[in-house]
Amino acid sequence: MRLTELGETKTIELIRKIIESQYRSASIKVGIGDDACVFKNGTIITTDAYLEDVHFSLDYFTLREVGEKVVCGTLSDIAAMAGIPIAIFISTLLPKTLKKTDLQELYQGMQNITNGFKCEIAGGDIVAYPKLGLILTAVGKTKHAKLRSTAKPGEYLYVSGYCGWAETGRLALANKLPKRDFPQSIKRHHCPIPRINEALKLNKFINALIDTSDGLSTDAFHISKESKVKITIFYERLPIHIETTKLYSYINKNTIDNVVLNGGEDYELLFTSDRPNLPLSIRGTKITQIGITEPGHGVFLIKTGKEYPLKPAGYNHLTSDSNK
Repeated sequence: MRLTELGETKTIELIRKIIESQYRSASIKVGIGDDACVFKNGTIITTDAYLEDVHFSLDYFTLREVGEKVVCGTLSDIAAMAGIPIAIFISTLLPKTLKKTDLQELYQGMQNITNGFKCEIAGGDIVAYPKLGLILTAVGKTKHAKLRSTAKPGEYLYVSGYCGWAETGRLALANKLPKRDFPQSIKRHHCPIPRINEALKLNKFINALIDTSDGLSTDAFHISKESKVKITIFYERLPIHIETTKLYSYINKNTIDNVVLNGGEDYELLFTSDRPNLPLSIRGTKITQIGITEPGHGVFLIKTGKEYPLKPAGYNHLTSDSNK
C-alpha cells in the first residue's frame, strides 16, 4: 500500500507502531501523539517543515510574509501545549537564485514574530535546494502542559477566533478575488499570530488542548481519539467571520461548509473545559463554546437539528495536492 492510500493520520500511527519498542527516555513526559514533545522538567520541543508551493505560494506571498507565517505556525505548537517560547532554530532550503536582499527580507519577517514573543533565533542550517523551504524547531517551557489526551465526558468544547478564517484568505488570493473584501482573512492566512498569550490566560480552565492547524474536523478528531471521548459540534454555534460569508458571492455554499469545517492553518485554540461559561473574549480574541464531550468515540456534527458523523477531512499532506 502506498502512503497516499494510507493517509497522513494512519502513516503517523504506523510510525508509532514501528518505534513502540524503542528505548524510552526517563526524561520525556510526552512523545509522539501530541503537538509537541514535553520533558518532565517542562521543556517543550516541536518541529515543522514548510515548502514552497505546498505551504505557501510566492505568487501571493512576499518573502517577509513567508518568514512571518512559518514562525507563527511553529510557535502555535508551543501555544497548543500552553507554553512560552524561548528559542527557535531555522534550517533553510535556499534556491541558488535567491538574492541577498531576499534573504534579509525573509529573516526580517521571522524576527517580526520572534521579537514579539521574546523568542531568540538561536541557530539553524543552510542547504541549497531548487525551491524555498524552511524547517523550524522551537523550544519552550511550561509549568502545566496541556495535552490532546485529557478530555473527559461531560465537558464543553471551545474554539478561539473564527473557523476557516485563514482558508478564506487563501481562497481569496488563489482565486484572485477582490482583496478589499477579504483584508482580515488574508492577514490571518499570511500571519496567523499564535494564541500563546490566550492559552496562558485560559490555562487554568483548559483540560484538553490542540491548535487548529489541520482544520476543525481533523483536530477535533485528534482530541476525540487521544482522549477516547465522543465530541459533538453544533454547526449553528461555529464562529464564522463576515469575510467568510462574503465567499457566498463567489463560491458555492458546499464549499463554504468545507472552509469552515475543514480549512487548515487557522492556528486557533481548540480545547475542552468543565466550565460552561468562559469569557467571550481573551485579550481581544473571540472565545466560543461550540460543542460538548460525551462517553463514546468519534466526532459528530449537529446541523439544523440533525446529527451527522464528521469525518476528519482537513488538510492531509499525503493525500492532498498543494493546499496553501
